[in-house]
Amino acid sequence: MATPFTYPTVLSELDAEHGVRTITLNRPGSMNAMNRQLIDDVAVAFDDAHADDATRAILFTGAGRAFCAGDDRKEHVHPDGEAEARDLVRAIQRATEAIMFGAKPVVGAINGWAVGGGFEWAINCDFPIWAESARGFFPEVSLNIFVTGAVTSLLPAMVGLHTAREMLFLGERYTAADLLRMGVAWRVVPDDRLLDEANEVARRLAALPTLATQAMKRVLNATASTDLATALRLEEDATVAGLALEEDNLLLHAPHLRPQLLLHAADHQVDHRDDLVLRQLVEDDDVVDAVQELRTEVLLQLVVDLQLHPLVVGAAAVVLAEAHAHGLGDVPGAEVRGEDQHGVLEVDRA
Repeated sequence: MATPFTYPTVLSELDAEHGVRTITLNRPGSMNAMNRQLIDDVAVAFDDAHADDATRAILFTGAGRAFCAGDDRKEHVHPDGEAEARDLVRAIQRATEAIMFGAKPVVGAINGWAVGGGFEWAINCDFPIWAESARGFFPEVSLNIFVTGAVTSLLPAMVGLHTAREMLFLGERYTAADLLRMGVAWRVVPDDRLLDEANEVARRLAALPTLATQAMKRVLNATASTDLATALRLEEDATVAGLALEEDNLLLHAPHLRPQLLLHAADHQVDHRDDLVLRQLVEDDDVVDAVQELRTEVLLQLVVDLQLHPLVVGAAAVVLAEAHAHGLGDVPGAEVRGEDQHGVLEVDRA
């Protein structure tokens, strides 16, 4: 029989003196990327914490160098049909429901990267505290999928509709300072102060009268944004529809297109040396290692050898142009011809 509050991918530890339970994403070797086990564990861990009388406030963080790196591409298995897709997306939404609709206030201690679903979980926290070096972004639309976590309702309420569109459509990467200015982060603190600050806030919350605290969370979540339950349902339907359309979602699961995700990232100013982003975008360790070593010729040869998907042609042109601009050598059979009538770089391939 399993010990209470033990889960395969999540740690749950209670500071009994202060009534603060710390829930920690515990896949540090994968930067806490979301596989199905982690998604299910988060939902159950929060349900258990909310049901525990000794827990009066929850601190949510990630072990290692990241809070949560989003979907685990190494363990990604494309759903076989709509029923499997809906089961997966429902599980993701259940995690958000457990974080947001549970009675206890949740303090987020956001360290490192918060990407995609991990960014959603950070936003789901009642008091999100970000480390100064932390960063977040939503890559979903650029990868031809949809967001979850009720962020289609939460973000417009936090930052306004125009900025929410920027975040969700364009997938810009934001620093903790950016997110504080926008209203997504509640506080930003030095990295070495993150857990101390989060614990201090959680203890203050735990010391407040229980009924009033729980009622305040419930009413604010019900009134501060549009109907969260409706947002979760609409997001679920949109995500399931996207996953079910296999031909429109080749970038997610076709092995021969994985390296092209790396090229597509160039169009969003992704640092090729960034381990987290690379491992979010490709599953081929050899490609990751080659780019980390700045072996640009390997990256450029991919442009020449692969049949590019339309979504990444522009990114490939950017990569080629950057290589030429920095004098990194020519690639046989590839030439940047200049800009077309729309100001987009064009590439000739042999």
